[in-house]
Amino acid sequence: MKAFKTKSFACILGLYILLCLFAACGVRDDEYTYVQDYFSEIAESEHEVYDYEANDTELDNNDGEVIEPGVYVDTTDEVTIRNFVDERLELVSLVFRLANRPGHSDVDTVFQRTLAEVFYDFRTHPVVLYLERYQTIAFDAALRMAAHLNKIDGVFELAANIDSLVSDPIGLVRWTRDNAPIFVELLNDFYIYTGFEEFFQNNMDYFLQRSLRFYDELYSQINFEWFAEHGLNLGSLRPVLHAGGSRSGFGARVYNSESVGRIAYAAIPARSGHRGSHSFIIHEFSHSLGNPLAEIWYTENENFRQWAGDSVDHINMPQYALSMIMAYEYVTRAFELLYMMENTESNWRMYLINFRFTGFPYMEYVLDILIDHISAK
Repeated sequence: MKAFKTKSFACILGLYILLCLFAACGVRDDEYTYVQDYFSEIAESEHEVYDYEANDTELDNNDGEVIEPGVYVDTTDEVTIRNFVDERLELVSLVFRLANRPGHSDVDTVFQRTLAEVFYDFRTHPVVLYLERYQTIAFDAALRMAAHLNKIDGVFELAANIDSLVSDPIGLVRWTRDNAPIFVELLNDFYIYTGFEEFFQNNMDYFLQRSLRFYDELYSQINFEWFAEHGLNLGSLRPVLHAGGSRSGFGARVYNSESVGRIAYAAIPARSGHRGSHSFIIHEFSHSLGNPLAEIWYTENENFRQWAGDSVDHINMPQYALSMIMAYEYVTRAFELLYMMENTESNWRMYLINFRFTGFPYMEYVLDILIDHISAK
């Protein structure tokens, strides 16, 4: 009886705390119910069957060529879609999967389950064991590494300039000039020993189908000129489909002095459907707009710095464990909402309420600051 009373009290206390959080975030019960129904409908749509045969778009497998992801060619009668799935990211992500790193361990799709089964016996390979030494190397660190790799004569080499790989303004110790070359050396051994290149090519039909749907349902709907209006070089945007990753998107910004300056990568989950997924690609590209602004506001705006610090939640959002990371996420989400307001028919208010409920209680204030900032230009 005593144990029952204790559990009952704990449940009541938990409900009370949850209600207090609702109140603190300004989320009414009817708002919460509406938001949950809205996003449940989006989730259900991902299981719809897509008829590839009815689509007139031609697929191009690039003859196995490694190209910059996100490149496509327009012609007069059709669109030739290049493969959006990047071999570099899939390889690095697989190593992260075998090391059981967050953001790379899902088994929701047939392809992900195949990865887990085919490469299970390689979980003790030296590259996996080496990665396990660095607990902070997780989540977007896979994309950051992949974006700095060049494939030359069947093996991968680090880019000549890895400043954007090893520099980390938020203070996390992840890739360094010492561990990155060692990781790549072991990665090449893994690549050859496991036969990953053949595995990747054997799944090209799947990648091309995913690429086609991604282009039709999402990529072709994005107003990239909006990013140019806010100062981004359109040639710097690189969308990537992440077939082996989680349900979350990742971003990485790579310095490339030979072409367009800082290249922005956006890794999008290769899910069955992309309704509602525009937020992934908009979010990751918005980091290139939001991060520099967040750094300025974090230094100059005491209220903003306080909001970012108050929002850190090590239990529910361990990937945003520092107040500077939260600052980046706040401003990036503000740009994301602004894009929705100006370019889509999406109910941006539902996304705003969802942000407030899921760890960003000051989202509306940050959006107001961003709008005022842009209006003052």
